[in-house]
Amino acid sequence: MRGKKLLAAFLLGVGLCFVPGVGQGEIREALLMYEPRYIEVFLVQSTVRYIMFSHESFLVVMPSYDEFGLHADDYPAGVRTAGKIHIIIQDNRGIFYGKHGEDLLSQFKRELERFYLFMKHIATDMDADIVTTFKNTGGEELGYFYQGEYHLWSEEKAKEAPSIRDTSTKRQVVPSRSKRATQVYSGVGSGHWVSENIDGGRIIKLEDGSLWEISPIDRIDTMLWLPTEDITVVESDNPLYPYKLINTDAGDAVEAKLISD
Repeated sequence: MRGKKLLAAFLLGVGLCFVPGVGQGEIREALLMYEPRYIEVFLVQSTVRYIMFSHESFLVVMPSYDEFGLHADDYPAGVRTAGKIHIIIQDNRGIFYGKHGEDLLSQFKRELERFYLFMKHIATDMDADIVTTFKNTGGEELGYFYQGEYHLWSEEKAKEAPSIRDTSTKRQVVPSRSKRATQVYSGVGSGHWVSENIDGGRIIKLEDGSLWEISPIDRIDTMLWLPTEDITVVESDNPLYPYKLINTDAGDAVEAKLISD
């Protein structure tokens, strides 16, 4: 299903180059308003080629251009994602299962380099241009790639070992700050609508001023959302995107996280 969405996104991006002028009466207005950046089209194209040439072994890959560094807070302090291609590689075949230490890092390296073969024309320097997170089949983060080095989250957490003070019988634990605290939205429910569609559906602004970052796999839907379309906000089970925006006009439900209220 995800592969089909990615293929649809690529075909849509290419098709936009040949959309005729306004007045045909059969083309949704949003298609005429949205002009995809070349990098967005090329990233989807690279993903489709990767899937086609690795149809029996491909993993779920979700690349996006992080213009403003929105993913930086998902990494340890010092990792910069602004102006880089951010890739999520999720294991959908169990190949990460049972691997640890150097074996797992080597598997990360093989999978990223395999995908990179199809996007060399976009990012000419993998070490400088790409930041990647690796997840298991359940969506749990296992490690990441940054500036040419592969890291395990288990080791990063060990480096940030909680500061423990033993005073009599109680322990005070200082939690890690490597992960951003999830923002809580007080307006859960119906009665909302789209105020602005930003960056081709990557960010949705609602009428109350709240800004929502949409899950990369769902942007094929939100890129078509129009101002004034009715939105209902509900909670989701995905810790990375803890809310769902339901567009009752378009019939779409997408995963999102609140980045500003």
